[in-house]
Amino acid sequence: MKQMLLFATCTLCLLVVFPCASQTVYKLDQLLSYDNDSNVPAVWEQQTTLQFTYANGGNKETKILALSFPEGDNLYQVIKTYNAGNYVQLEVVQYWNESLSQWYDASQTIYTYDESNNLIEEKAQTYNPITMGYLNNYRVLNGYSGNNLTTETRQTWNIGTNTWLNIEKNDYTYSGNLPTLKISSTWDTPSMSWIPNERDTPTYSGNLVTNVKVDKYNGGVWEDYERIAFTYNGQGLETEYLSEIWNGAAWVNEYKDTSIYDANGNRLEFIEAVWNGTEWVGEQRVVASYSIASPLATRSFEVESFKVYPNPASNFITVSSNIPINNFEMYDVLGKKVLSSSEGKQINIEHLKSGVYILKAFGNNQSATQRVIKK
Repeated sequence: MKQMLLFATCTLCLLVVFPCASQTVYKLDQLLSYDNDSNVPAVWEQQTTLQFTYANGGNKETKILALSFPEGDNLYQVIKTYNAGNYVQLEVVQYWNESLSQWYDASQTIYTYDESNNLIEEKAQTYNPITMGYLNNYRVLNGYSGNNLTTETRQTWNIGTNTWLNIEKNDYTYSGNLPTLKISSTWDTPSMSWIPNERDTPTYSGNLVTNVKVDKYNGGVWEDYERIAFTYNGQGLETEYLSEIWNGAAWVNEYKDTSIYDANGNRLEFIEAVWNGTEWVGEQRVVASYSIASPLATRSFEVESFKVYPNPASNFITVSSNIPINNFEMYDVLGKKVLSSSEGKQINIEHLKSGVYILKAFGNNQSATQRVIKK
C-alpha cells in the first residue's frame, strides 16, 4: 500500500485547503468516497460524504462532518481549533450515538509548535467515558535543523508505568534543503537501542521526486523491497503514484493511485488501485468539490501594500508591506504547507520544487495572499 513518505506529495484525503495556480484561493467543500468490491472494470458504490465547515471565516476547516450514503446519517465529525498563529492546535473526533441522538467524544490530538512554527509534538489521546477524561495513547516528537525535519520519534503510553515508550523512529538526511535519505528504525527494548528496519532513497528531476527506492534491513544487509515512481503533469502536479514490490526475481506491480485536476490545479478525483496479478483493480475513489475561499482574517492587507519580488524567483523572494508582518506561510498547489517563517522579509525558496505556490502573510490580525512562481 501507499507509504507515508516524506518525499511523496499529499493525497486528496488529507484534510487541507487546496490553493489553485492563480491568485484565487479555493477551499475544499465536499469529498465523496466510493468503494469497489473487486469488480473489473470497477463498479463504484458511494459509501460516505465528508462536508467541510470554515467557521473561522477563512479557508482552514474547523469542522469535518462524515455522513453515510444514501441515508445521510451522521457517522463522525472532526472539530479543529487554531492558535493565534492560525496553526491547528487541537483536533477532537466525535462519533454519533444513534440511540441517544447525540455526539460523544472518542479521541483528540494536540499539536505543539516551536518559535519557528515547526510542529514539534503530535499527541493523540482517547476518551474514557468512565473517568470522563482523556488518556494518553501515542505521540510523535519531531526534531529539526532550521526548518528541515530531521527526526520523527513515535512513542506509546504505558499505563502501568505512566511513561512514554519508544516504538519507531525516522531519520532524514538532506542535500541542501532536499531530503535524500530516510532511515526507519524500531526500538529494541532488550538492547535499549534502535534497530534499522527500512531505507528510502529518492531520485529527483530538478526539484521533483521521480522515484523512491525502498530497502529492508535483513541481518545487517539492505535488501530490495519496493520501488515507487511518480508522474507529473505540466503544472508539476502528481498524476500517478506507482508502487512495485521485489519478489526475489523481478519487480511486480502492487499499488497505484491516479489523480485528475481542474484548470485551477484543484484535485478533482483520486483513485486507488491494487494489482491482482493480471490487471489493476480499483479499490477506492474520492471525488472533490471546491469553492472560492474567503480571507483568513476579518480584514486583509490592501493589495498595493503587499508585494513580492522577484516573481518568478529561483532562490529568494522579498516581501514589501506597509503593515508589520508577524509570520509567513507558503503552500503548494495541493494545499500542503511547505514553508513557514517569522524572520525578516526575505524568504529562501531555493529548496522548493519548481511550480506555483501561495504565500500568506499575517500581521495585526490581518492577512494577505500572493501567488509565487518558483523557477
